[in-house]
Amino acid sequence: MELRDDQVVRYSRQVLLRQVGGPGQRALLSAAVEPVGTGPALDVALAYLAASGLAVRCAGAQGAFGTWNPDALEAASRTVAVQLGSAPARLDGARGPAVWMGAGPGGGLRVVALPAAGCGRCATRAVTALGPIPAGPPSVLVGAQAALAVQRLVMGWHGAAASVLEVSAGGEALPAELKGCEEHPG
Repeated sequence: MELRDDQVVRYSRQVLLRQVGGPGQRALLSAAVEPVGTGPALDVALAYLAASGLAVRCAGAQGAFGTWNPDALEAASRTVAVQLGSAPARLDGARGPAVWMGAGPGGGLRVVALPAAGCGRCATRAVTALGPIPAGPPSVLVGAQAALAVQRLVMGWHGAAASVLEVSAGGEALPAELKGCEEHPG
């Protein structure tokens, strides 16, 4: 898929980045996200993702935005689930790609990313430990980091294994320990 002139203009800031370029932008335009849940953190993530070119699929009343980028939605070759808190149906033997966000066990905010080839069992412990995200600035921070995690998955920058990021009060995302499953004790 070649970028049209209007897409080059619209996404020029991203296309100019050496790390993204045309191939990364084409990957973003060929993918979609499917939100599960509602709330400010998810709204922030969806706003960033839609602005970067991903189609946003909202089923029923979920999410605040409905469907964005209808042209991209029809052409989307894969969908990344973006979820608040735990979602056992998505983890039960499932593979990614998926991103979850929520409050971690110690009160910090966490983003858990599961690539397409990742093991859902490895992510289960980290995801089921997530709690509600506090309102206010923390929800903006974790939503922005979740959007970045989705973009990394879509553009192939993420490794093959599930990962956990701890989001600091300053917005910095630091790797956190992920206890793997029996098959991948890590």
